[in-house]
Amino acid sequence: KHAASPTVMIGFPDRHSLASLGFLLSLYALYVEYKTSSLSNDFDESFVALCDIKALGASCSSVFQTPEAHMVSYFGLVPAGGALDVPNAFIGAMYYFYWLVLDDMFPMQFTQFASSAALAASMFLAYKLTELGEFCILCWTTHVLNLLLFIDSIFLQPRRVKPKNS
Repeated sequence: KHAASPTVMIGFPDRHSLASLGFLLSLYALYVEYKTSSLSNDFDESFVALCDIKALGASCSSVFQTPEAHMVSYFGLVPAGGALDVPNAFIGAMYYFYWLVLDDMFPMQFTQFASSAALAASMFLAYKLTELGEFCILCWTTHVLNLLLFIDSIFLQPRRVKPKNS
């Protein structure tokens, strides 16, 4: 297990601030996906997400309707449309919740593994965004957050570990 010390690298964002932003963005992404899904009881054709910015050619709501927005079914781990076919935003919310609440309860290596997996998923999704020609500000922001949390877990977190008193 590891304990966070007050030492923070000057100029690098605090991991709890990064995770808080990621958590809020993930919750908003879930809301947008719900409001724009034709399968939703609350489907609203007139709904315009804050991250749909026509002047920039940005549309998060269209990205959230692609098969890649549900990676667990996209990779065939669960059936598409099933109860376990959760949106990427749900997985992201759980990941950021981990950073906010559970991080200090688990061994540092678990956090490093989770951060590596999140970064790998972000790299795949960033590639797919460029392949699809989609510009999703919310998506790119979470990819950057995942990169920063990865850097924190691999390079900064080990420096915060307090030595054991023998």
